Amino acid sequence: MAEKKLQKLFIVCALLTITIVALTALSLTTIAPLIASDLQAGSIFPLIFGLPAAAQVVSTVVAGIYVDAKGTRAPLLQGVAFLFFSIVLSGLAPNISTFLVARTLDGIGNGFTLVSLYVLVTHILDEGMQARGIAAFSYAWVIPSFGGPFLAGIIADAWQWRAIFWILAIGFLPVILFCMRLIPNLTTKDGAFTPNRRLIWASVAGAGIVMLQVGAHATFAPFYIFLGAVLGIVGIGILLPTGTLRARPGIPALLGSRGLINGAFISAEAFIPLLLQHGRHWSTAMSGILICIGAATWAIGSAIAARVQKHQQALPLAGISLCTLGLFLTLFTSWNGTPIWFLVLGWTLAGLGVGLAYPIIALLLLRAAPENRKGEVSSQMQVADAMGMALLMGFISAIYASVAHLPQPWQYLPVLGLSFIAAFLSAICALRGKTHRRQYQL
Repeated sequence: MAEKKLQKLFIVCALLTITIVALTALSLTTIAPLIASDLQAGSIFPLIFGLPAAAQVVSTVVAGIYVDAKGTRAPLLQGVAFLFFSIVLSGLAPNISTFLVARTLDGIGNGFTLVSLYVLVTHILDEGMQARGIAAFSYAWVIPSFGGPFLAGIIADAWQWRAIFWILAIGFLPVILFCMRLIPNLTTKDGAFTPNRRLIWASVAGAGIVMLQVGAHATFAPFYIFLGAVLGIVGIGILLPTGTLRARPGIPALLGSRGLINGAFISAEAFIPLLLQHGRHWSTAMSGILICIGAATWAIGSAIAARVQKHQQALPLAGISLCTLGLFLTLFTSWNGTPIWFLVLGWTLAGLGVGLAYPIIALLLLRAAPENRKGEVSSQMQVADAMGMALLMGFISAIYASVAHLPQPWQYLPVLGLSFIAAFLSAICALRGKTHRRQYQL
């Protein structure tokens, strides 16, 4: 296939895939309180978001090894298959256990698919198009963000939440068709898939995340929470470049800032519909509007970042600082009587800030990585994203279980507070990543 046609096919395939992934995630955020109520999830509500993140930690490491050894063809095909089956199983789930299995498959599919797509950006697109290509991943949130969560709320209120997953399954069929056209054009490698210690520690970290989330409901909760936190943090220290945990100046600090800001934004986004529906008595559709606003401003921020050619090193700190300010404003919503515009303004700023920072961090990391390690670097970015979100959701799960007895909406104050603290730490990491420029060290 001609180079230009292959580039266009890749862009279409990537945009369609991420659009469905985004629509699934945004819709789930809106309807999760309904699913938890219908399937009687109770206090294990955070597992709906935490378990797929734990699965994604392991799958991204596997995908990174897989891509560097065999190329992107097989991991992309398998990732798309996992995503499709997770959507179908979610719509069929008769109980919360089955639904959590479906969400775990979603995490595996995300790991395989996103690692492959990020690597293909540098393999298929010209250097001048790579920044726009990565920004296009954020653009793929534009269409679902403008109406997806709101429509999901309307469908759930009018019919039931299962109908949303059946619609998504039908919408996934074009993704399969375009991926089947793209995959035969991808190159393969003859390397051997050799599991290494990263895979072992990814499994340890994943187990720690699950233990942290489930341990909050166990008999010896403090012990399980402590052990899960230790395993998760140790896993991060080994899976990510040396110095990431202590925000070593340079790229390790920048990678840490990406994981923290992703965890801060996603964890807050998971609980805002719950706060609005249970604490402020909003309808499912109305709470979906606010999710639309945050996702849309994320896309706007990414569009702005894609046009910045000079001073790209400054964008991560600027964007994360803006997101931190936005999350601070959302804290006030936990007080009764606080005007709702605090939340609207705060979430608008938070989305815009993440959009400015997120794609540029990915671009800086991929440009600095050697050619034969791009799969590993892409994997490390996804591990940072998943670990940041999963660990934060684990701590939030433990906190939420202990404060669930508090009156509405006070019980959401510690949840949003932890998200704000994570964003603040991310800003510190971004500052260290901006002011020191060192080569990427694997």
